[in-house]
Amino acid sequence: MFRSIRWSLQLWHAGILGLALASFGTALYIGISRAQFSRVDAELEGAARVFVNATMTPGALGPDFSRGPRGGGGTSQAPP
Repeated sequence: MFRSIRWSLQLWHAGILGLALASFGTALYIGISRAQFSRVDAELEGAARVFVNATMTPGALGPDFSRGPRGGGGTSQAPP
């Protein structure tokens, strides 16, 4: 029964169709995953830029205590 030309052609066609579908699915998966990774990378880069800009701007995150409690250079001298 499986020795006829009809079955041989059907099996060849099924194999070629399966290979074509697997190739198309793989190409589609790779394309979508690259696009998704690019979108996530761009979003993370934007968030990182916002964070860096916020931390590099003086006073953006609160008062600057590096000069001491009254801005006197960090020394605890009594006022004159």
